[in-house]
Amino acid sequence: EDPSKWSLSAVDGSLQIIASDASLDGPNLPPNILLRDAPAGDFEITTSLRFTPTSNFQFAGLIVFQDNGNVLQFGRAFCDLANTCIGDGVYLDNVENGSFVGSNYQTPFSGTIIYLRLQRAGNTYSGYYSEDGEQWIKTGEHVRDFSQVRVGLIAAQAPTEIPAVFDYFTQTAASTATTRADVICRAAADDSSVVSATIKSETTIPVHGISMDNHWLNLQDPEKPEESCWIPVDPDSFDIKAIHTSFTCNDPLGCVRVGPDDPFHFGFWGVLSGADSSLGQDAQRGVELAIDDIGGKLYDHDIQLTPLDALCTQQGGAAAAGQLANDNTIVALIGSSCSAETVGGIATLTEAGLTTISPSNTRPALTEENRGPEYAGFLRTAPNDALQGRIVAEFVYNVLGVRRAATIHDESGYSTALQQVFADRFTQMGGQVVAQEPISSGDTNMRPVLTRVASHEPELIYYPVFVAAGGYVTAQVREIPGLESVKLIASDGVFAPDLLAAAGSAAQGMFISSPDFSRFPPSYGALVDKYVAKYGNPPSAYHAHAYDAANMIFSALEKVAVMESDGTIHIPRLSLRNTLYATKDFSGVTGTLTCSPTGDCGVAVVAVYEVTNPDPATWNPHDPANPNPKRIYP
Repeated sequence: EDPSKWSLSAVDGSLQIIASDASLDGPNLPPNILLRDAPAGDFEITTSLRFTPTSNFQFAGLIVFQDNGNVLQFGRAFCDLANTCIGDGVYLDNVENGSFVGSNYQTPFSGTIIYLRLQRAGNTYSGYYSEDGEQWIKTGEHVRDFSQVRVGLIAAQAPTEIPAVFDYFTQTAASTATTRADVICRAAADDSSVVSATIKSETTIPVHGISMDNHWLNLQDPEKPEESCWIPVDPDSFDIKAIHTSFTCNDPLGCVRVGPDDPFHFGFWGVLSGADSSLGQDAQRGVELAIDDIGGKLYDHDIQLTPLDALCTQQGGAAAAGQLANDNTIVALIGSSCSAETVGGIATLTEAGLTTISPSNTRPALTEENRGPEYAGFLRTAPNDALQGRIVAEFVYNVLGVRRAATIHDESGYSTALQQVFADRFTQMGGQVVAQEPISSGDTNMRPVLTRVASHEPELIYYPVFVAAGGYVTAQVREIPGLESVKLIASDGVFAPDLLAAAGSAAQGMFISSPDFSRFPPSYGALVDKYVAKYGNPPSAYHAHAYDAANMIFSALEKVAVMESDGTIHIPRLSLRNTLYATKDFSGVTGTLTCSPTGDCGVAVVAVYEVTNPDPATWNPHDPANPNPKRIYP
């Protein structure tokens, strides 16, 4: 009510409100209530809250506010009044004319983070909570005939001050459809599913989305407002003109509008030029195949894919991100290729409301729990290098029997972090890391660094770099006295025929870690066949992860995209991002994908391969009869 009384601070990109004394049924209104106008009609407000109340009557959560004496509050609180409360829990309080009225729907809760959702349907206000933001539990509902309301956040009723940290606040108003004939609404987007409700002509009802095939509209079930149902809008089975829709964007990050004749616009960013371009090119092709497999269209709109070269550098990532962020037609992104590109560009993309899924960023720090808020727009389908480094170390120690190893890394975060994961695990197992030598990714003469490495007499050199540097290291290592027979192993950054072209005969017998294609589902084989048929050569490392990233986005759009009767599509940006993060048990060609709260969605399968022929023309790790490189571990 009075901005001068707010006690707020930023906490890791979140909002902290101090719960202080005063109650909604007391003589003074609590000072820390943040309010905004609510939309007309039905709406939903949500938040994520970190709050641990310990004494009467500390409260924090969502609020619907008409005036000082007429309020609904829904959130986490502590209350130990006999026959009224259950201590630490979730409460939905109804304040009428200054008094608490009706049930508070007390529900025990003791987790660290709680997700809250308060919905209005007509004059019914329903509270839902979740421990993970995916599975929601309804606690109860109150019927209130408010004349005009505002909505927001509250932290109050605390004789002893206590902080409440809100990670976000969203307010959405349902888009609506008005029927112009009686329609049957089914439980699923299927002609054979059970009838959920019959919607009468001239009924206006909230719209939640449209099916991927553009044939079914998802509506709020008029008989069960907390659920939804589907009506057909295929011209052959139902007159689409009988439905009139309208849309108002209330997404905090804004909405992408796809006009009736506009394409769905996606971006790909990654390394597409230079010696390392095979990494980005392979992933871009995976996206193109995903587009082919849905007929090149979404909701009868063509798909436009814009690729941008991010150069596998932090500066290149920043430049590409700046260009993408300035294009408000882009729905979502696949990329980047190299972790350094993401470090350079992710803050710009996240601030612009864009979300990107990387098929090949494997640096552990990108999805660590303490990553910065700028990574809110980042997810990946690639495996985490915390696994890859460990697999390499265990192969080197247990299979090759090596006890003295050296590493070479470039200045990229990917390379530096991966060799350190290897070194830590190798040392833990009993091995000795005799040298950890840095190079520049632009170096071409590796003899000085190799000479330094040779002075430590390693049995093996591990160099998780990219194709250009990897080619020079491999080609020159045998020239150095003492390294004539040293074992060599690299990682997924060089898993491409370009390495063999750069290294020549010295690549014979070297080892490379990469995703374990043999453990992908059977559907992966069909993707390889399509890849070879379209591009004329076998794929490299991360085409399948890019294919899955694109299909994750397509699937999420089915849940959040809203179509108007003229064919215009609206995509709420935060809803799309939240839906991607909520991905669970997604059936991909790399396996079954479930995303962690920090965007790790990849299936953790890594293998070690051996180069059996240094001729790049023989590259085909997928050849069942004569694979090159050949999978040898595990």
